[in-house]
Amino acid sequence: MSLAPSTSAAPLPGPVFAPGKVILLGEHAVVYGHPALAGALGDGVTVEVVAGEGRLRVPAWGSAVGPTPDRQGEADSSLARAWWAIREAVARRPGYRAPAVDLVAHFGLPTGAGLGSSAALSV
Repeated sequence: MSLAPSTSAAPLPGPVFAPGKVILLGEHAVVYGHPALAGALGDGVTVEVVAGEGRLRVPAWGSAVGPTPDRQGEADSSLARAWWAIREAVARRPGYRAPAVDLVAHFGLPTGAGLGSSAALSV
């Protein structure tokens, strides 16, 4: 066994998955404190970690959000605002150093259809 320091990088974590949701009964009732009947879907959002520069990429949308607002109009996108809010919250941890990775999101359900794609991406 060699005691020399390893020159290889730690392996990147495998893909993670969060399911979409469907609310069968009471979708608007929950706003007023009443119960609803909901269920998880088999489809959702899968996010993989790849070597990169700290971006969130959504290939199906042809979108990528960088670690800083460096492209014209990027700061106005809801995806960019969410990504920067998440990065800012995490960066407040003592000793935090941003990893040189990108997160690549793949949607297995339609976005904007009320199936929880935004919540699944947030998870």
